[in-house]
Amino acid sequence: YNEIFGYTSHDPAPTVEEWYARIHPDDTHRVLTGIQKSLDGNEQFWSDEYKYQRRDGNYAYVYDRAYIVRDHEKPVRMVGAMTDISERKIAEEKLIRSESHLREAQRISHIGNWSYDLTTGRISWSEEVFRIFGIDPHNGEPDFEAMLVHFPEADVLQKYVEAAISHGTPYQFDAPLLRRDGTLCYVQNIGTAIMNTEG
Repeated sequence: YNEIFGYTSHDPAPTVEEWYARIHPDDTHRVLTGIQKSLDGNEQFWSDEYKYQRRDGNYAYVYDRAYIVRDHEKPVRMVGAMTDISERKIAEEKLIRSESHLREAQRISHIGNWSYDLTTGRISWSEEVFRIFGIDPHNGEPDFEAMLVHFPEADVLQKYVEAAISHGTPYQFDAPLLRRDGTLCYVQNIGTAIMNTEG
């Protein structure tokens, strides 16, 4: 605790009230409500992630978990441990910002990306691909056969995809695409196969 939050062995351990006060205001209600819910119920364990104030006033992201000691089902004590997860949370926030920037860049440039998992048959589309096809994202991605319906020259696309799957041949070509509303546009298709260790 002292090492993570910058305290020394001469600093007294925080009281329950001081511990509450060091939880970030944005997290206080959620954390305390979760603890109380666990105490009032029959749970043996409680855990949460939140921001906790260091000695220098800055906040660390922590993963906190505790075992609830009960006497005849009545909670009498909590024994727990806190882990500093600041690096992971900061990395997650950077990733979220990066993904947000990617979506905006795709929207502006009208470039979308998609993936086709051959082991599951699942297709994943970026938001811009949905916009290009004129399909509501809430309806989910179509399967590969349903996607081909939007291409008047579907046989050409299928030939390129099959070559990429069979031989790892990348492709790039222009093709007409029929949007959901019936309008026709032309799109540039670029693809490459990603092989696993078994090829």
